[in-house]
Amino acid sequence: MFLNPYLSPEDGLQTVYKYAESYREPITNESALQINRLCMSDPFFISCVIQSDYEGRDLTTEEGVIGTVHHEITFRKSEMQMTWGEYIELLLKRINTVSAKHILLHLSKHSEREWTPGELRKELGLEISEKDIRELLKTMVSADLICEGSSDIQYRGLSDGTLCLILRNRFEDEIATYQPNL
Repeated sequence: MFLNPYLSPEDGLQTVYKYAESYREPITNESALQINRLCMSDPFFISCVIQSDYEGRDLTTEEGVIGTVHHEITFRKSEMQMTWGEYIELLLKRINTVSAKHILLHLSKHSEREWTPGELRKELGLEISEKDIRELLKTMVSADLICEGSSDIQYRGLSDGTLCLILRNRFEDEIATYQPNL
């Protein structure tokens, strides 16, 4: 059974109010809507923002909400980064290559479609074989960072916007500046 990590927008908004009440964190109706929208109705993301240790946290203002969300996504010691970081580091111990990171980030960005190893190799200009790409993909599936597609050779990213934000923050610069040996 597949469990969606996201709530409906209505349930997400209720979650914002419940967390704020539980942690006695002041919010406004406008900031509650903003938190829910920026956190994509993800209850874990919402809880990280409500409980954030960001110094500029003021969840009653638009700037305060944006700053707090940004902190949770980008600051290596934030709850969001540390939780996802542990998970990602376990995978990277097994496949820490620019190609693997590029594939993972690409699949996360384009989770609406399925990709074969050959399509990924061509699309990303990878210098490794389709067989090696498939092995990387299998490892990512076993780590629950991507999923198998409708056939044995298709894979797709998880529809998890939070994961995509974390991956972009951690890997996008490294991938963009990588110069292959041509």
